[in-house]
Amino acid sequence: MAYKFRFQKKISKEEAIRPPKEVVSQKNPVSDIRDFTQEKIKQSYCLQKNFLGSGLEFRVFQQLRDLLKDFPQYYIFPQAPMREFIEKKMKDWVLQAHINQKNVDFLVCENQGKNFVPALVVEVQGPEHDKDVEFPNETVLKSDDIKAKLFNALALKCLRIHLRNEVSDTELHSELDGYLRGVLAL
Repeated sequence: MAYKFRFQKKISKEEAIRPPKEVVSQKNPVSDIRDFTQEKIKQSYCLQKNFLGSGLEFRVFQQLRDLLKDFPQYYIFPQAPMREFIEKKMKDWVLQAHINQKNVDFLVCENQGKNFVPALVVEVQGPEHDKDVEFPNETVLKSDDIKAKLFNALALKCLRIHLRNEVSDTELHSELDGYLRGVLAL
């Protein structure tokens, strides 16, 4: 048995888990995951057209893919959730909450047999990451700072590419090539 509130009557486990029918809103008629049908899913969701985010990120992905095509031991994971490649050793809920909510633009991993080992993080920095603007985005800057400290502490290389649309593919290719050769010893 569970208690609805401290001084109220006992209720069954089923009542505690599922809200009463009168509480379920008409705007959202699905009150339980078991109520989802394919039709309701099709009405509510669709696949993203460009899950890489910006056109700049897509350009970086194309260049990374081209530069690493002759090195089959390296894999590129776009929009990699940090919680998937950073393992928690002790309970630090504040930092863990940040890690759980964040992705990196690209995670380059080296295939070492049965393991993919993180080798490099690539972050594409658009104008929202600029400190030297009239109204800097403090949330983004704080997140960038935490990521930088985290990657530094874990000895994970991080390439931050400050790009604008006017950067040519040749310039981008050259910059990435030089950095990858130095970091990944290509």
